[in-house]
Amino acid sequence: MSQRHVWWTGFLLLLIIWAVTNFVMTDGVESDLATRATAAITAGPVLDKPSVTVAGRDATLAGTAFSAQGDRDAVNSADNTNGIRLVNDTIATVLPAKPYMFDARRDGDKLVLTGNVPLPAVRATIIAAAKSSAPNVTVVDQMTYAQGAPDGFDAIAAFGLTEAGKLADGEISLADKAYSISGRAPTAAIYRAALAATRQLPAGASAGKIDIKSDEISPYVFDAAKSDGLVKLTGYYPDEQTHQDMLAAIDRRFVGSKLNDELKPGKGAPKDFAEAASAMLQQLSRLSSGVATMSDTSVSVKGDALYAKAAVDIPAELSAATPHDYSATAAIGVAAPAAPLPATECQPRFADILAQGKILFDTGKASIQKDSDAVLDNLTATAMRCPDAHVEISGHTDSVGSDDTNVQLSQRRAESVADYLVKAGIPPERLNAVGYGKTRPIASNDTEEGRAQNRRIEFDVK
Repeated sequence: MSQRHVWWTGFLLLLIIWAVTNFVMTDGVESDLATRATAAITAGPVLDKPSVTVAGRDATLAGTAFSAQGDRDAVNSADNTNGIRLVNDTIATVLPAKPYMFDARRDGDKLVLTGNVPLPAVRATIIAAAKSSAPNVTVVDQMTYAQGAPDGFDAIAAFGLTEAGKLADGEISLADKAYSISGRAPTAAIYRAALAATRQLPAGASAGKIDIKSDEISPYVFDAAKSDGLVKLTGYYPDEQTHQDMLAAIDRRFVGSKLNDELKPGKGAPKDFAEAASAMLQQLSRLSSGVATMSDTSVSVKGDALYAKAAVDIPAELSAATPHDYSATAAIGVAAPAAPLPATECQPRFADILAQGKILFDTGKASIQKDSDAVLDNLTATAMRCPDAHVEISGHTDSVGSDDTNVQLSQRRAESVADYLVKAGIPPERLNAVGYGKTRPIASNDTEEGRAQNRRIEFDVK
């Protein structure tokens, strides 16, 4: 009985030792196999969230493969791991997407990424590009994996994010190879650059819907047309003061013309817009009919001058008066000469011109202001139609100042006007300049309005 008891006791001890040893060793072997199989998988094909569990020497693979080939490669890598006997494949494979879509849009302080992405590395590239393009917003990744990305997908998406980041409320999207972008450009320069970028897309992309707007007008256009006694303005002006200044200049310069103002306010006017517009309108006022156009920093005037010398002078004067950062072109012909007039019909025509437009001088001087060019050109053209008329050009002043000073000033002013007509082609013997000073008022000198009326030039046919 004593020997049997010892035998069973020894056997039980051996059984316990065997069980413990087998359990510990098996667990270590499974852990080692799982580690080596996982290393083999991650060293080769890429899985999203790869997982390997081992029971005995049988491995079960889980995770997401980005293609059927990736699934097979993962299985083969695990199967070739030394010690693995059987591989159980539970890997999910992402499905193809058709069309292959991607979208990035601003939503307040967030940049939301949706649509498809082919691989984790591409996902990381796109997220990095999104953060770089919009550093002050939160990037929200709602992309899902899918097969079927077009060639160059990551480069196209990164390019689009960079361009959209320059826009307010920017959004880009891809539908297979079609690239679309929308948003508002804060400046005209960014607007032009954004449009230019759509014509230089990365390889593999084609232009889809392009809907880029600008807070600033581009190109910034201002047009004026003169025909049949009407001046029509279209395009934009930068502020109301500039607008009113232009209207006032037109009123001074355009003789006997009605105004059709269709201008609208708009941001983005180029530097020195008002100066360039003034130079353009000044020369248009001298034409019998014509068109003047400003597009950003390009100015052009086309039409017919009232006589030959004006056609020569207008291009040079336009170029001289246009700001140096602008280009100026003029194509000026000469209007067909009108039929000659008998001397008796010339006086009312001169009077009518001077009633509609006044010859202006610098204060206290005989130098003629440029705003008077159109009036002088119309007087010159009328004098050309009156070859038999001899004209007295008389200067008049208000009552301010001494008699001698006013007579001398009015004489010099009359001579300045006569000189203008002679240089334009009127024979000097047909003109006689006379200064009357303050001796022939046509209104009371007690008011500024009356004094302004008395400061005048008159044409009298003799």
